[in-house]
Amino acid sequence: MKNKTYKITSFEGFEVAISTDGKYGYFEHEELGDILGGGLWFRDGAIYDYDGVFELPVAVVNELENRGVDISYITGDNDWDKTEPEYQLAEAYELICGPNGINCYTHSEFMLKLQERDRCYEYMADRDLI
Repeated sequence: MKNKTYKITSFEGFEVAISTDGKYGYFEHEELGDILGGGLWFRDGAIYDYDGVFELPVAVVNELENRGVDISYITGDNDWDKTEPEYQLAEAYELICGPNGINCYTHSEFMLKLQERDRCYEYMADRDLI
């Protein structure tokens, strides 16, 4: 079996890779790794499937488009705004852990901080404080 080689680019906090045969790729967040990553499948210069997340992060879609990939499969039913769960998770990471994750050292620590934040939001929402 022949090993795949990839052209890898970094864009807005994500590494995006497409195999040189143009049939497969992957993406992953530069800090969260494959927790916010997945596979990409291409046919005739167009993406036709992906996995790992419910919806592709906006930055990944933008980078695919920058690289000349036909993204109509993705954009046909989406309006790509900042309400996406992946965007919110990355935003939460930066808010909780600071720029470049300087306040969190492991994924477990981040998840604990995220749970604490969510419990605070639930508490305030239950009391109509927000």
